[in-house]
Amino acid sequence: MIPRLLARIVLVTLANAPLVAAAGDQVGEHRDFDLEREDRGTASLYPPTTPSATRVMDGLLCQCPGCQAKRITIRDCACGYAARQREEVLGVLAGFDLSTSSGRTAAEEAVFADQVRRYDRGVLARPPSVAVWLLPIVACVGGLGGLLASRRRRRRTAPGDPPPSPEDARLADLLDDELAATD
Repeated sequence: MIPRLLARIVLVTLANAPLVAAAGDQVGEHRDFDLEREDRGTASLYPPTTPSATRVMDGLLCQCPGCQAKRITIRDCACGYAARQREEVLGVLAGFDLSTSSGRTAAEEAVFADQVRRYDRGVLARPPSVAVWLLPIVACVGGLGGLLASRRRRRRTAPGDPPPSPEDARLADLLDDELAATD
């Protein structure tokens, strides 16, 4: 049961991989995306104006379908979604005193909290804890361990019948004697 379930999960994941990869190709604005070209379109709208804004914009991912598949930060993205997110970031930062270290820290935390509230944790370019990265690895190792344990258990019981117990041998002898007496 478990190996079949794991096989189905792997097959579904592999079957959907081309859909995720193609998501960026369906958005016309992101076709032939090139960060080095001169005309960057909306990338020039709402650029970072302070080092805090640069740090925050480097820590947030664009939320449009094409950019999510490519994991492009809002600082580097040239689409309208990123411009809107940059505007939101600059709006939140404007309400803080960025001249002090505590003001910059509070402002950056407020921006990240605001973006997570609006778009969920998928907006973060870096997860908030190491556990987010370790969880899939631990799950894979645990799944492989469970798979190996079930195969080992099956191999132990599958080849043949278990050896007869002394009680089974005694009952078989009694049955043979009764059958011989009735013939």
